[in-house]
Amino acid sequence: MKRKTNLILEDNEDRVRAFGSAVRQLGEELRLKIWRNASSMVAECDEFLSDTALISLDHDLNPDHPGAADPGTGLDVAKCLARLPSICPVILHSSNAERVWSMHNEFRLAKWRVERVGPIGDDWISNSWVKVARSLLEEFSRNSSNYEKPIRTADHRDHFDRALLSLHGMAIGDGIGEMMFTRPEQA
Repeated sequence: MKRKTNLILEDNEDRVRAFGSAVRQLGEELRLKIWRNASSMVAECDEFLSDTALISLDHDLNPDHPGAADPGTGLDVAKCLARLPSICPVILHSSNAERVWSMHNEFRLAKWRVERVGPIGDDWISNSWVKVARSLLEEFSRNSSNYEKPIRTADHRDHFDRALLSLHGMAIGDGIGEMMFTRPEQA
């Protein structure tokens, strides 16, 4: 089965529209899944990995509106994905020249195929990004045996539930333990 999904982390609405057009240039069979914040992408991307052909990440993300939660960064996603086996190529499309190299190194050290496309000019997505994406997709198609099949990571909600249960237990234990030292008759 040929993988058909492109995962993108991007918060800029103009770029989101441009990526939609760019992915259609790469082939009608390709699908696009876009996240506007890092925590959502980290939490949800597992369900798409088995069909993912390409990942593209921005670094700097802005809140949706004043007072909105911190959207995180592309480095948060890079660190999460780099823990997995290399499953597909990655494009980093951030203008943050300093932090994009941190993302690049996360993937490179984990032996992922990673390229950088600087967002230079108004039509960089339809020109530069599409060119690199097309090349990486062709390479991925020819050398798919060099990439591992995605393994589904544990359900993060289960991890959070267990961590919360542990914290509750620790709080109760601390409360009872403290009573043993200061008020043993009440314990």
